[in-house]
Amino acid sequence: MGVKIRVKVQPGAKEYGAKYSEGIYIIKVKKPPIEGQANEDLLSFISEKLGVNRSSVRVLSGFHSKLKVIEILENLQEEEIQRRLL
Repeated sequence: MGVKIRVKVQPGAKEYGAKYSEGIYIIKVKKPPIEGQANEDLLSFISEKLGVNRSSVRVLSGFHSKLKVIEILENLQEEEIQRRLL
């Protein structure tokens, strides 16, 4: 069983970035929200920052929304996830 995090994605950004506010990760990605490109960019960004396989990160809900629930299928504590993402 994985860890779930709440994410607000900001697609079309000039550079990647992440911050944490009120229980939600706000993550900037470069790809536009067209045909799932921003979602794929988001999942790749998260997996790279956490040092896990891309297949270990997935969108549980909010596929067509800026607000999403992401599941990380690795044995990581929430504090470790926050430290690595930020």
